[in-house]
Amino acid sequence: MAVFITGIVGWRQLVREAGLALLALATGKVFLFDLSYLDVAYQCCR
Repeated sequence: MAVFITGIVGWRQLVREAGLALLALATGKVFLFDLSYLDVAYQCCR
């Protein structure tokens, strides 16, 4: 998030895009990897 904010504040497109890519990777990791380890009671619609 800090990289993305730095890109917005500093008006640097490359830094902003890198920040968005990092956020997308982190979000994808949460949904694809971390949520698979939850107990069945916490998994929704699976």
